[in-house]
Amino acid sequence: MSIFQLFTPLRYRNQRLIHKLYNESFLKRSNRIFSIPLKPVVSTVSAISSIAHIAQRNIISCSNNMFALIIHGGAGAFSKEEMKILNEATDCKDLAEVYKQKMIKITEEGKRMLKNGVAAKDVVIYCVKEMEDDEYFNAGKGALPNEHGSYSVDASLMDGTTKDYGAVMNYNNLKNPIDCTNELINTKQMLTVNGNNDLFEDKDRVNNSYYKSEFKMKIEETLRKHKVKYSTVGAVALDISGNISSGTSTGGIYNKIFGRIGDTGIIGAGTYADSNFAGISCSGHGELFVRDVVAYDIIAKMKYKNITLKKAMMEKISELDKEAGGFIGIDKDGNIQSTYNSKGFYRSWCDSKTDPVFSIWE
Repeated sequence: MSIFQLFTPLRYRNQRLIHKLYNESFLKRSNRIFSIPLKPVVSTVSAISSIAHIAQRNIISCSNNMFALIIHGGAGAFSKEEMKILNEATDCKDLAEVYKQKMIKITEEGKRMLKNGVAAKDVVIYCVKEMEDDEYFNAGKGALPNEHGSYSVDASLMDGTTKDYGAVMNYNNLKNPIDCTNELINTKQMLTVNGNNDLFEDKDRVNNSYYKSEFKMKIEETLRKHKVKYSTVGAVALDISGNISSGTSTGGIYNKIFGRIGDTGIIGAGTYADSNFAGISCSGHGELFVRDVVAYDIIAKMKYKNITLKKAMMEKISELDKEAGGFIGIDKDGNIQSTYNSKGFYRSWCDSKTDPVFSIWE
């Protein structure tokens, strides 16, 4: 019997009877143990609404130690032909293979963590931090310069179970902005824009010159010539308790105007997670992703149209401009999905039953 079937006949009974039935009948029918104080309600309708909300928050579940992980190194990838030019510019025999080894290694460690019961949010932070510390990715150390030749970074993180989030934007001295997003979650003051540095006094701080990457300097001419402006890093994880978390970090678009902010630091645009549905991390033309609230819209399609993550992603990518970018996601059942309409998209993924896989152009 559903909650609404249980309470509909009682619409004209008094408040005490409603509470009695809830405590004695509904809880006995539940396999879960609830310890939630029920405040007085003014009507049967509000009582039903309150109980429905409680039930919704407790539908998250995961069986058989299922977990899943997907990470991305940005949708600002080059075509196969352009990658050959990059190989020459960086004196690298096979740059695609370098990215593969780096991302597979991160995914393998993420899988080990999830298998050992580490929470999804902590795994996402680990994966993103690893890419932030690597100059080959446009985040943290590998940030791209703005029009003045200086650097700034953005990041966001969301817990799909609590719906807590943290976001930092336009900071020029944070080594690992994804760490700072978690600090904001802990303070419950969840977004800062180049603001209160005292919040992050225990985090690693760097001079702006830290972001000046030797690797990015080598490919700068190629970036200009082929108009590759955007890239990002991100991760989505589902842990064995059924929690989904998403995180995204970026050094912004190449030659951006001073102070420009894209989608990465905006919850709903570049990052979103809801453990009852899915988690999303995006990479692409930030202005378009902000306009379309892309990450949230994918979840909304699942929620209100009752469609799969795959179908929601395909619908969303078809609504975006050509070469807008791409996104990765995992739904509550552990299904891993990604799609893009750019030249390529660096991705690696695994789950509890499969070893890490890597792809750029497939």
